[in-house]
Amino acid sequence: MKIMCDTNVILDVLLEREPFAEDSYKILKLCEEHKIDGFVSASSVL
Repeated sequence: MKIMCDTNVILDVLLEREPFAEDSYKILKLCEEHKIDGFVSASSVL
């Protein structure tokens, strides 16, 4: 499965924003474990 992560997913984890931090962490963890392919737009990061 391929997903496009919004900048907010990353910020939710980094800033521990509730109520989204836990779900966002799970998404990034699945990417780290290569269970899903996650992408972030370069323009979102800059």
